[in-house]
Amino acid sequence: KSIDNFRNSSDVTLPFAVQEEKKGSIIMTNVDPALLKPKVHGAIFDMDGTLLDTEELSRLAIDGVVRQFGKEFTMAMHKTILGRPAVEWTSMAIAAAGLSEEAITPEELFKQWEKSMRDMSDRVEELPGGLEVLTALHERGIPIALATSNSRSVVEAKIKHHPKLFSFFSTIVCGDDPAVKRGKPAPDIFRTAGQRLFGLKEGENGEKPPHCIVFEDSVNGYTAANAADMHSIAIPDVRIHTDEAQRSELFGDADEVITSLTQFQIDNYDWQLQRNQSSPTF
Repeated sequence: KSIDNFRNSSDVTLPFAVQEEKKGSIIMTNVDPALLKPKVHGAIFDMDGTLLDTEELSRLAIDGVVRQFGKEFTMAMHKTILGRPAVEWTSMAIAAAGLSEEAITPEELFKQWEKSMRDMSDRVEELPGGLEVLTALHERGIPIALATSNSRSVVEAKIKHHPKLFSFFSTIVCGDDPAVKRGKPAPDIFRTAGQRLFGLKEGENGEKPPHCIVFEDSVNGYTAANAADMHSIAIPDVRIHTDEAQRSELFGDADEVITSLTQFQIDNYDWQLQRNQSSPTF
C-alpha cells in the first residue's frame, strides 16, 4: 500500500517521526517498530495451495477428464483458474482444453473432478510451515478461520486425512456455502468467514468484520481479501509462478508477499484480542 493509504488507514499508526517524503520514499527517525505493526484481530486461511499441496492433483483430475476427449490440461492452463469458484473455473477449463460445453458440461466436469479429488485425498500433503503457524496463532488465542472455494464434501474428505491441521479452525466457510453469493475475487467468502469468526450479522449488508490477516496463494484470492478490507499475505507457489518478474507483477497488489508460510513472522503484527478456539464448524 502507498504511504497515503497507510496515513489514511486506522489499521496502521504512523508516528510523528515520519519526517519527509521524496520520490515515493519516506525517511523516518527514532521510530518505535511497534507503532508500524498492522492492527489485526484474527487470521483466515485459504486451503488449496496455501495449507495443502493440491494444485498438481487438481490439474491431474481435470486432465483425466479432458483426456477422455483426446485433450490435455496443462499447468499453464491450470494457472488461469486458480482461486476461481467452480461455477467459473469449470467453463474456463473446458474452453482452455479446446472443448465445447456440448462435449462436456461444466456440471459434469465438476462432478468427475470432485470424485477424483475425493479419491486422491489421501495423497494430499501439507505445505511447509502451515502447522507451525496455526499452532503459534492458536497458542496466542487468535481466532482462526478457513475460507476455501472447495465444496464441503471435498473439504470433509481432506479433514479425515489432516485432522490436526483442521482442528485449529473455529470457522470453516466453503465455496458452496449459501452465504457465498460470488466467488473470489469478490470479497464474499472472506467477509463471511470474518463475520462468523466474530459472531456478527452476516451478508453484504451485515456487520463489517474486524481486520484480519488472510493467507492466500492465488491472485484471485488475495484480490478477494483486499476487497474484503483484510490484510492480504500472498504466498505464490514458485513451482507454478516460476518467473520472478512476472510473479512480482501478479502479486504486487498484496499487502505482503512471502514464498512460504515458514517466512511468516507472528510478532510483526499488533494482535488486538484473544479468544479461545473451538472445534471446526461449517
